[in-house]
Amino acid sequence: MLAPLLVTLACETEARIAGHGSGTLLFIGSAQAVPGPTATPNDGALVTGLRVELRKDGVPFPSAMVRVASTLGTVPLIDRFQIGTYEGEQDGYARTYTFSARLGADFLEDASLTGPEIVAFSAPTAGSTVPFDQPLLVAWSPSGSDEAALQATSFPTTAIPDTGSYALEKEVFEWVPAGRTTMTKIRVRHGNTLELSGAVPGSGVGVSVATDVEFNVVRPL
Repeated sequence: MLAPLLVTLACETEARIAGHGSGTLLFIGSAQAVPGPTATPNDGALVTGLRVELRKDGVPFPSAMVRVASTLGTVPLIDRFQIGTYEGEQDGYARTYTFSARLGADFLEDASLTGPEIVAFSAPTAGSTVPFDQPLLVAWSPSGSDEAALQATSFPTTAIPDTGSYALEKEVFEWVPAGRTTMTKIRVRHGNTLELSGAVPGSGVGVSVATDVEFNVVRPL
């Protein structure tokens, strides 16, 4: 895999285009941007995982031509195991992605969705130090996307409203050893979703981006 590129933001009108199609496919698509394997928090290096699941009449639909296009290029997705699950990835985060699939008379085209902007953390800030025995307010902007989730060490991925803030209870940091200052990480993922036209009811796509912040938790003896 190529090294992650710096984040690319699409300078275009935000899209919510439900697409059109044969009305025969269940189409579930996603573009999920996360920090790349060589990234450090807030350095802008993202990789976007692309995925489409196709079903027809309740059974997997393999062998279709499935593509996801963005300002960073067009990626043909591969169904490696012929189970109707098509995957690929693209370096960077383009925000707007257009999904399509076709095999014979069955198709879905021109479904486009713009995801949210990358968040910036105002609390905690990168490299700061917080006490282990106090609640922690996590704050970010921009906010207001369709859905969000927060994850931290000893705090499982939890769906939250994208209000721009979330209070973590002090018990989250009980794992920090006494007498130590320990680096930890919080991740906020937020995204937009769209129901599709020209597809089986229940079809939809989502575009999300995750951002990490690393900071220190201090626990005295």
